Amino acid sequence: MSEAERILAAARTVVGCWMEELASQAARTIVESASLTYVESPCIADEVRRLGSQR
Repeated sequence: MSEAERILAAARTVVGCWMEELASQAARTIVESASLTYVESPCIADEVRRLGSQR
């Protein structure tokens, strides 16, 4: 299993995705090495709920 696969496998939950600090740092390194932007928060599902409750 690759490092990225290990990080992702450890991170999945039914309400979103969370990682320990070291795993988050490793994921950030992988993502940014591909010239992408790593977004740590907010959780998209939480933002959708927040925006929906404002209506």
